[in-house]
Amino acid sequence: MNFQIQERKILADKTIDLIIQINPKDQILFCFILEAWEGVFNYTTIDKKNYLINIRIAEDFSVEADNLLTYLQSY
Repeated sequence: MNFQIQERKILADKTIDLIIQINPKDQILFCFILEAWEGVFNYTTIDKKNYLINIRIAEDFSVEADNLLTYLQSY
């Protein structure tokens, strides 16, 4: 899957906030996968023209989320 993490922040409540730019061909599958991991990822599309997605990850799931995102980049 072709996506790049554009920005990574840790918010005051320790939630991880990511801005991801994704290839339009991969966007639907990527979002379906995030939906399947309900409770781990909260996401929204922030710029449809540039294919930017904002993802928030609870601190408790940071390791699992990083593992999944790493795997998806190699897929």
